[in-house]
Amino acid sequence: MITGTFEATGISAPIYIGRTRPLGVSISGTFNATVLLRRNLEINSGRYPQIDDDEWQTEQTKTDEAEITIEISPGGWYDLECSVYASGTVVYTLR
Repeated sequence: MITGTFEATGISAPIYIGRTRPLGVSISGTFNATVLLRRNLEINSGRYPQIDDDEWQTEQTKTDEAEITIEISPGGWYDLECSVYASGTVVYTLR
């Protein structure tokens, strides 16, 4: 499990999700920021293309918690990128 916060632009630590289990993502806090979920099949390649999902590509201003479970296949390495930051604190968990 990876947990952390964004209070500026940045990238979370990566987490490996095998082929047989879903990726759980939790985002909470009061913030105005753009958070992207990214996937890489090989940790050493250094490439994390953005997941093509509008839910992760929009600005979010939140005071309530968003709990999202994503079904994925096949497995791979995942991280979150705070690509645009305006204010507040983004609290995240990848599991």
